[in-house]
Amino acid sequence: MKGAGHMRIGVRLAVHQQMRTPIVVIALLLLALATWSLYVYNAQPANGTNLIASSVKYSGFSYADGNFRAVASDNHLHMVSGTLQLKQNTRYQVQFDLRGVPARPADLFVDLYAPGYDNPEQEVKFKLGYGALPKVLTGGFSTGIAVPKEAELRLFYSGQPGLELREIYISKVPIWRIWLQNTLFGLFLIALVGLVVVFARWVCDAPEAGRPLGARSMRQTATSMGCLYAAIVLVRFVTAWLQPYWSGDEYVYKAIASGIWAYGHAGRVSSNQLLQSLSLPNLLYPYLIAPAFAFGSEFYTAIKLINALVVSTALFPVYAIARRMTGYRVSLTIAIISCLLPSVNIAAYAVTEALYFPLFLVCAWLAVRSLENPPSVLRSLLLGIAVGVLFNVRLSAMVVMPAYLLALFAAATFDRNLSSLVRRPTWIVALVGTAITYFVLRAVLVGDEVAGLGIYKSQSGGWISSALSAAVSDPSGLLRLVSGHLTILTIIYSVCISTAVLVLFDMPMDVEARNRRSVVMLLGLLFLASVALAVLFTLGVSSVDLGGLGRWHSRYYFMALPLVLICGLAVPCSKPSPSAKIVYWSTLCLFIAGFLYFLLVEKGIEDPWFGSSVDSMEVQWFRLNSTLLYTGFVLTMGLAFVQLYTRQRWSFLALLIMWLAVANYGTLTVMQRSPGANLPQCGSLVYRVLSQSPGRIALVVKSRAAMVDNAFWLPYAPDKAIMLATDVHEFDASSLKNIDYMLTEDKITVSGASDVIDAGKCHIYKLKR
Repeated sequence: MKGAGHMRIGVRLAVHQQMRTPIVVIALLLLALATWSLYVYNAQPANGTNLIASSVKYSGFSYADGNFRAVASDNHLHMVSGTLQLKQNTRYQVQFDLRGVPARPADLFVDLYAPGYDNPEQEVKFKLGYGALPKVLTGGFSTGIAVPKEAELRLFYSGQPGLELREIYISKVPIWRIWLQNTLFGLFLIALVGLVVVFARWVCDAPEAGRPLGARSMRQTATSMGCLYAAIVLVRFVTAWLQPYWSGDEYVYKAIASGIWAYGHAGRVSSNQLLQSLSLPNLLYPYLIAPAFAFGSEFYTAIKLINALVVSTALFPVYAIARRMTGYRVSLTIAIISCLLPSVNIAAYAVTEALYFPLFLVCAWLAVRSLENPPSVLRSLLLGIAVGVLFNVRLSAMVVMPAYLLALFAAATFDRNLSSLVRRPTWIVALVGTAITYFVLRAVLVGDEVAGLGIYKSQSGGWISSALSAAVSDPSGLLRLVSGHLTILTIIYSVCISTAVLVLFDMPMDVEARNRRSVVMLLGLLFLASVALAVLFTLGVSSVDLGGLGRWHSRYYFMALPLVLICGLAVPCSKPSPSAKIVYWSTLCLFIAGFLYFLLVEKGIEDPWFGSSVDSMEVQWFRLNSTLLYTGFVLTMGLAFVQLYTRQRWSFLALLIMWLAVANYGTLTVMQRSPGANLPQCGSLVYRVLSQSPGRIALVVKSRAAMVDNAFWLPYAPDKAIMLATDVHEFDASSLKNIDYMLTEDKITVSGASDVIDAGKCHIYKLKR
């Protein structure tokens, strides 16, 4: 009867939760619609109080019939300004109609200025050129608290003459409408948090959480996974498609891939075409993206699609690993989250991480399976083959086999069964399979010996020697480096790592619990090895790398972060012992100390290398708001308490989902600021010229950055690349042999060729024959 009572209570709670969910969803949708509608309404100057500026001045513009026309030369700064009376905490909107938009890229700024009142919050910037913007532009800014009585509303234009500004409207949005908009947005966030909590409870309180792995039908699981995979591919592709290109790494891989597609293996591009060594052992990725060049000038979109298809396959190994430790819903949720981590946004670029991420997780899953008893030759062989393939994507694969072997021997030691590893040494099959696969693939993919690694080679006789030398010579830099990585991992991940340590100190009584401890041990070792390799890499190249010891390459271990999240779901089989609790809190205190030291003592948040570009995508949201940052820290510490003293994991899942949204927003914001976002697509222009009049092209630049910016959009490698000295500003095109066209930057004066296209920062010349 007691059990039946518990069942009735459980049914009532489930029904109550099912009734509550639609209410939360409906409230969320209504608040979202109301917030968005009011935001759009407030953004229109016609819906505000019209203002008239006084003391209007202009320079570089002519004025007639209420219209301003740019008449000065390209290098002249055009300006229109007028004085406005300001109020604090007020929103001002500006709208104007454009005519004669320039063909070349140009900038248009609108800001409010007064002595002591000049900051980015009161600035709006528009990019003009290539017909990318509508004719009517609208922007706005809020005044803040410390506001002068009056300020100048200024409009700056830098570009070709001929631009016309018409129908300039300035309006003030009533304060009550801004207050209402912010209130609705706050209620929307509350409803969103409520929905996340309801979802997390639904996932973690599922009755099937304790069922065996085969409780669900294979068809149900396959259908769910297939639909989710398609949805994740769509999200990853659309997100990537909206991002500009990133760096020279992409340029190298895309150029190699274009050569493979055009000429096959024998026609790989040479170092003279890229001005960089091509002997790195990671050519498997260029073979993967080579088919993208069948789409011509749209190759980059095709690369992003290939990356989305590949990186989204991480869903399957993460689910398979998580399913060894928890229920269906939780495993599926963690698998989805793993494909949406901030660092996975690196798949928007043509870099090897897009392939390494899912392959690494496949290796982790095969390693987990290889730990199972009885030992299997087939599982070990598959693990060896997978690791061998992974080596041909990135040398970071060196972390897998040591972690697997250490976990294997540790598990055998705990079980007092070391002799089984000698009687049936299937692990040797994994080692042999790795070596054979690696060398066979390297022989097929790379014609030359693996030679100079450029900036990434050791500088003093070996990686270990270089790392030790750097650490000994700069102990404070080493402390800063380590505390930076601890800071990266503090929010969310520190609780997962501490939970993994707690599980390892657990005393399992049955076979299933011991197997789970072995899995947690393996996942933890894979993660620690990946982090250690990232630190070793930074120490090894610190003497030549731009950031030295002040650069945090968390992109080299983000692929192991899903394994850490899985560990965060592990629940100890019994009540933790006092010693296990001490280890748990000691681990957490290590992260807290590193976090506070790095942010408060080292002022690490001010370091431009921390969270820069793609190096540390997990922490780019730190710069959004300091209050948000420390709120996340406090919530993580509260979560640590809940994780230790309860067996519920829904709070972990709820905080993880909210952190995921904030962190991705920060990452995508930084990605949108990439320098490549606003550069003319010179390579694409070259492709159009050569499509109509084929010929051989040479690239002449003064820096690697200029080489990448000018030639990135060319869907094949240039026939020749020349790097001029920094003090050289002229080039004689007649010195080029068997070349028909030349692509160069605007800082170089060219003779012996006629200018075909002037795109501002780049020029295309046709050589005189």
